[in-house]
Amino acid sequence: MAAHCQVTGAEPGFGHSISHS
Repeated sequence: MAAHCQVTGAEPGFGHSISHS
C-alpha cells in the first residue's frame, strides 16, 4: 500500500526509483 501511495505521486523521485527497481 505504501509503495502504491508513493507511485501515485506522493514522491515522484522515490516512487519512480522503487517502481523502476
